[in-house]
Amino acid sequence: MNDVIGGQPLVIAENGGEVIRPHPKFRVFATGNSVGVGDGSGLDQGGLRQNLAFVDRFRVVQVGYPEPVVEKEIIKTQVPKLGSEAHWNVKSG
Repeated sequence: MNDVIGGQPLVIAENGGEVIRPHPKFRVFATGNSVGVGDGSGLDQGGLRQNLAFVDRFRVVQVGYPEPVVEKEIIKTQVPKLGSEAHWNVKSG
C-alpha cells in the first residue's frame, strides 16, 4: 500500500505482474483510536504504535463522539429500518 498511497502503480506479481495505476483523485481513508501512537492507557491491546513513515502519509483529524441526539439522527438516517424509538439505547455521558 505504501507505493499506491505515494502515487505509484501497484504491481500484483501473483497475477502475472498486473499493473494497476491509481486514478489522480485516488484517496485512502483510515480510522484509528490511537492517532498511530498506541494506547497509553493499556486498555486497548490492539492499539499498537504505527511506523512513523506510514503515519506520516496521513493527515490526522481528531473527532470526538457526537452528542447523543446527533448520534441518534445519524443512525436513523443511515439505518432507517432499525425500528421505532422504543429500540434506541443511546445514553448521554
